[in-house]
Amino acid sequence: MLLSIVCIPSTAEPRTRMPLTLTRDGQPASAIVIAADASKAAQFAASDLQWHLKQMTGAEVPIVRDDEDEKVTGTRILVGESAATVALKLKNADFKHQEYLIRFLPDTLILMGRDKDDRGEVKFDPTPSPEAVATWPSMWDEQGTMYAVYDFLERYCNVRWFNPTETGADIPRTKTLAVSGTEVRRAPSFRYRYACYTASEDYDVFTGLWRKDTDGYKSWEAAAYPELHRRFTDWWKYVHAKRGFVQLFRYRMREGGELCLGNHSLYGYYDRFWEKGADAKKAELFEGRKSDWFAQGYTGRPPQMCYSSRGLIEQVAQDARDFFDGKGTKPGAVAAGN
Repeated sequence: MLLSIVCIPSTAEPRTRMPLTLTRDGQPASAIVIAADASKAAQFAASDLQWHLKQMTGAEVPIVRDDEDEKVTGTRILVGESAATVALKLKNADFKHQEYLIRFLPDTLILMGRDKDDRGEVKFDPTPSPEAVATWPSMWDEQGTMYAVYDFLERYCNVRWFNPTETGADIPRTKTLAVSGTEVRRAPSFRYRYACYTASEDYDVFTGLWRKDTDGYKSWEAAAYPELHRRFTDWWKYVHAKRGFVQLFRYRMREGGELCLGNHSLYGYYDRFWEKGADAKKAELFEGRKSDWFAQGYTGRPPQMCYSSRGLIEQVAQDARDFFDGKGTKPGAVAAGN
């Protein structure tokens, strides 16, 4: 009986595969449909999808607003919430935080998810100006529609992004692109996803094999971004172009999610547990001398904590407990997010 129960196929995921033709012989056989007042995430997702389809097939699949939906011939690619998705009973508000959907219907592909309600205009360019990057969604904005597009490109188009360099993507080439699959509705497993705490133009400094000031790094960097170096001979313009170029990679890797920062919070311990400050306001923060909580072997004020101190560990745990109990942060502590 148990074996028969295990072997019964799940009905949670539709099994019907609907083949949809997006391009044919290097020409568009579909259109990307977004709302007339589409969210920033939907606009960005539609533009990046259009860019990838052109790289794959040579066809520039048009992006149309849903008030022009009747002009669409061939497959409709519904990106983000629009009048067409609402008619199918799919609304932005019905998705959970970071959740997204890939659904195949006859003549229709749905790529949407939970997006921040931000309707500003997005200027998309793989090597953008600072002004263009300023229009992009924040990495911490809800952008489920972008997750849907990138998951779709990976699962059903075999696109891969290995690193942010000019040779770091594998985009298959074909004149005719037809896709089929079963439904995907999910959210990323990790709620918080962030590779490094730095501007995107310095991403390679944290992930590369050489330090930034070495000849090895300089030679590698020149070989990694030859086209950017050719197009942008002015150093500052090159920095901005690379920032946008690398930022695209980080979006495609689905960095971001739920903002959760808690750094530098132990600096406040000097005012609370090292010595009473001369400043009257800081003097009020002093709770008592706990010299064994600080690094040993230094003359004067130690540069860091003693992380093996049981008393320190217990105090940090208590401060965290107080924060999650709604008692706020302690002096000098940093906490952001939900």
